Amino acid sequence: MRRFFLGAIAISILLVATGIGTTVTLAGSGPLKPGDTLFPLQYFAEQSQGELITTDIGAAKHFISIAGRRAVDLGSIAGTSDELLSIYYLDQALDQAAVAVAKTERTEIEIFRLDLVDLLLQIRDSASKLSVVPIEDPDVYNGLIAKIESLQNLIVNPDSVSSDFASIVNINSFGGMANVDVPKFVEKNNTDNLISGGPQSIPFPENSPGAQHDFFPLIGEHATIDCESCHTTSQYVGTADTCEACHTNIKPANHYQGDCAACHTPVSWHSVNFDHALVGATDCQACHSNNKPANHFGGQCSQCHNTSAWLPASFNHSGQTDCQACHSRPSGHYAGQCSQCHTTSTWTGAAVHFAGADCQACHSRPSGHYGGQCSQCHSTSTWSGANFHFAGANCVACHSGHTTQQCSDCHNTSNWDDADDDNEEDEKDEEDEEDEKDEEDEEDEEDD
Repeated sequence: MRRFFLGAIAISILLVATGIGTTVTLAGSGPLKPGDTLFPLQYFAEQSQGELITTDIGAAKHFISIAGRRAVDLGSIAGTSDELLSIYYLDQALDQAAVAVAKTERTEIEIFRLDLVDLLLQIRDSASKLSVVPIEDPDVYNGLIAKIESLQNLIVNPDSVSSDFASIVNINSFGGMANVDVPKFVEKNNTDNLISGGPQSIPFPENSPGAQHDFFPLIGEHATIDCESCHTTSQYVGTADTCEACHTNIKPANHYQGDCAACHTPVSWHSVNFDHALVGATDCQACHSNNKPANHFGGQCSQCHNTSAWLPASFNHSGQTDCQACHSRPSGHYAGQCSQCHTTSTWTGAAVHFAGADCQACHSRPSGHYGGQCSQCHSTSTWSGANFHFAGANCVACHSGHTTQQCSDCHNTSNWDDADDDNEEDEKDEEDEEDEKDEEDEEDEEDD
């Protein structure tokens, strides 16, 4: 019996040693890839090994190495149905590596920079081979590319410090995993739990107002506030990065519903500059109806106003014919269209120069004045200097005479005093002859 127990103990020790050895081997060499049956066991071994590391630098190096391993796995799995699962594990590994680096001293980034460069190059190479996810799950693929770009910006920036790397955690809002069997201990968003068994606060940079923040630049007023003003739980992950999330409580009623950044900048909240072209704004009245005066033109504001200045307004009258639709006239004014006298460039300086104008419709005449159209004597350029001497004019209609003949028989239109009296003498001779004849007729009657 004693021999049996000793044998059982020996077998148990052997199995435990074998298990530990197998675990250590799996964690060290990582021969399995996402999609392999025993890969979750290898993943567990890798995580367990990471938890046993007692220094921040050691943990960072470990998880950078694991991320590199996942990047290689992605390249070898490219073109298969396991692409999505492989991206998931790579994304998880990158988050772990980023958090681990962020927990080291701020200047210790230089220790990992070359390792991070190698990691970045490997990820880019593997991502370039993908052919399934870019088509079937483009959001997942684009999320991966976004995370790669953010990682590259941090690596190449000589001013980056260790804590900046936490900014890439959860950049990829990972989707598409509903149909992928992921072990419970590999669930997304448990990044901190996988490192040290519970949620961890990440130390913020010592001089937060000047911290590098490439994915959300800290400029203007954002550069003057403490990290804790936005990261209220002392954690990077989950902090909103939209204006609306922080400033919705100060938005006035009936305010523009678009993105705050379309008008405001972090430099000054009150220096509003809305780029109408950038956002494709075409419905002016959606924002400016409260500025429109009563009885104003009902069309779009952009037909008169421009986006650089509200005044002066300039309406393009091209194609417009009904002036009276917008312009009212004074009492007793000419009833025709405004365009017959006025121009679209200026309201003043009106001039009537159209054919067939009825002068008397606007101009009254003195008592006893000539009854014809004003235009027979006057011009439209000046009222004075009238000239009414057209061919066939009836002179006596205006000039009282001393004979029954037309004034023009003796007078000319250039000088009234320079009269030609030949016609008058002839007329007198004719009258004398008629008188003599009348007298002779009377004498003959008396003789009879």
